[in-house]
Amino acid sequence: MNSKQKIILSIGLLLIIFLFIIWGATGGEVFTKTKIWVDKTSDLDKMLGVQVGEWQDKFIFGLLPGAMALAIELLAVSSVGGVILLISVILFFYLRTKKLKENG
Repeated sequence: MNSKQKIILSIGLLLIIFLFIIWGATGGEVFTKTKIWVDKTSDLDKMLGVQVGEWQDKFIFGLLPGAMALAIELLAVSSVGGVILLISVILFFYLRTKKLKENG
């Protein structure tokens, strides 16, 4: 493995580790979400057995894509990590040294 390949692997690994740190810091949700349920149930509603709430728009970065209804839901740790891994592997093989050329 040459020095360029080591740099590519190091950068790719650091980016993936950073991605998991961001995922953990934002709540560590399994699925990516674009809306959350906000509970607005009062004490009286709780005594009557009524649940009141509404959906609010909020992006939560998840490990896996959600229902894939929106393009933003495709943004997930697994998707971004897969792109980083794919680019790293392509660059790793593209930057390899050809020992046959050196000998011949």
